Amino acid sequence: MAKSEHEIVNCIKHNARFYNLAPTVIARLSARTTLLNLKLGTLACRRGELCAGLYIVVRGVITLSVGELHKVNKAIEKIGAGKHAGLAATMLNMPLTATCETRVDSKLLLIPREVFLKCASENYESRSSLIVALGRKICGLIEDIKEFALHSGGKRIALYFLSP
Repeated sequence: MAKSEHEIVNCIKHNARFYNLAPTVIARLSARTTLLNLKLGTLACRRGELCAGLYIVVRGVITLSVGELHKVNKAIEKIGAGKHAGLAATMLNMPLTATCETRVDSKLLLIPREVFLKCASENYESRSSLIVALGRKICGLIEDIKEFALHSGGKRIALYFLSP
């Protein structure tokens, strides 16, 4: 097994989304997963494009932002190591609603949509993990709406920069 293949297997195996999967399932996921080494400021995916699959941050930080390319954008979420982007768009086969840009040199895994969905359809553990992830995302969005409604702009900015 080549170094990058071994690294992909380890990253998937130790990610909270996949830690309970059997080694054979992890091997199938790893075989079609791409390891992306991206420099600061690289766009991993753009708003409006069809989602290629699930992006998992191995190292570094990415920002999800909304707005038009080359114009004013608004950062809506910072995503660090172990977290993911594109889950809902991957599941629903919809265009991305945000642009994903690296904030530092970063390493991401890209699990193609068809591979990810096949894994989910064949494994109960994977399906239940997806339900939990999507549920948490919905709760987070509700919390964001609450924060937006209850806090001033200055306080929201301060909280954004102070969040981990």
